[in-house]
Amino acid sequence: MDALSLENIRCAAERLAPYVDPTPLVRCYEKRVIDAVGSDMLTLKLEFLQRTGSFKVRGPSTIS
Repeated sequence: MDALSLENIRCAAERLAPYVDPTPLVRCYEKRVIDAVGSDMLTLKLEFLQRTGSFKVRGPSTIS
């Protein structure tokens, strides 16, 4: 397995581009959620909006 590098990340992003859609980041302001997490800020990446309905397409698709 190759070492992690910026070049490897860029190559993986190129390979994945035809298969994945960009998904939004949203900020959570719900006090009870923020309190449960123990942080003053919570950002969520909405990967369930992918065509497959999950983030799982990203992992296997990067294996060369």
